Amino acid sequence: MSNQLTIHDFARVQEALWAARSKWDNIGTRLKLDVRELECIETEGGMSLDKKFNLMIQTRLKKIEPCTWRDLYDALNHPTVAMSDVACKLVPYIPPVAAPTETGYTDGVAPAASVTTSPIVTGPQIDSKEFEKTSEMIDQLQKEYIDISFCAAEELSANVAVKKLRFSLLSLPPNLKKNSLSKAKAEIKEAKSTDEVMYIIGEHNHCLHYPLLKYVIDLYGSASLKEKIADYAKQVGNFRKETRLEVFSQVGPDEPEDINGRFTTMVSKHQMDWRTATLEDVEKFRIQVCRELSLYDFSLNLVKVARGCVEVTWRVPRSLVTYIQNSVKPSSQSMMEHHVTTLTIDGFIVYDSSFGIVCSIVHV
Repeated sequence: MSNQLTIHDFARVQEALWAARSKWDNIGTRLKLDVRELECIETEGGMSLDKKFNLMIQTRLKKIEPCTWRDLYDALNHPTVAMSDVACKLVPYIPPVAAPTETGYTDGVAPAASVTTSPIVTGPQIDSKEFEKTSEMIDQLQKEYIDISFCAAEELSANVAVKKLRFSLLSLPPNLKKNSLSKAKAEIKEAKSTDEVMYIIGEHNHCLHYPLLKYVIDLYGSASLKEKIADYAKQVGNFRKETRLEVFSQVGPDEPEDINGRFTTMVSKHQMDWRTATLEDVEKFRIQVCRELSLYDFSLNLVKVARGCVEVTWRVPRSLVTYIQNSVKPSSQSMMEHHVTTLTIDGFIVYDSSFGIVCSIVHV
């Protein structure tokens, strides 16, 4: 499969993106931020890319509702944000709300303190300069952190291409990922207990979990860390012999599907021993899950061992969280902080409303 993006391929992706995002009138629909809040974010002079992202997250969290990276992806469609440096890396993929005027800005007005970018194409048309710029960006992103193998439109429909594109955008931009990783590592160094270390990891974006856990093992030594985790687990309960894993995902755009049976079959087939699983084991298992279950938005991480269990986390759509909440009776136990809702399904299902993360506590 060729990795070169042709103008024909890009036009199909742009057209599908245009149709997919038409239901969002503006950023307020998705993030519930009013124009003044957006302007405040936009006009903060000299604010770096990661600080703008963080400000958007914090503004959203003050409303006591989860803000996911999909929220931020939708937010970038808003003209106030789309013309700022926040959207520079993603702007070629995202059509604006309205066609730009001769100035290149929606409504002909450049937002204050914005960074000028090339005019954005609207719909399926694209000029040679914009195509060249986009092709270079795709090549760079492919080298850095995502696989854009969807570019051969002859083999993949526009809808599949868009689905994979959205999945790619769920990852943190490289510079933001680097800054967040450095900050998290500094916090881990100051941590006074294993439990605090694991809590710090859980507080950060899901795509940082694996590198942070690897960093912890490198910092303390794998043997030392395993011993600490084992001691911690013994304090709160004995291990059980059997393994029970409850997993939910969403295959269709609207209907949540229970895939426990398929996933349980995979667990049995791979014979994973979660009591001794290494980070490498977990990563291999995650890749296998994505491949066999065709899940584009799936992140599996070994987070911590506590209460005689191994905690596994993955990201799921918000509609699925609603489905889970409506299907089970919440327990009164809170396992982390006030923003966590604990649900019981043959173990613990923990929904972290801050980041849209669902955790399964696997009994071992």
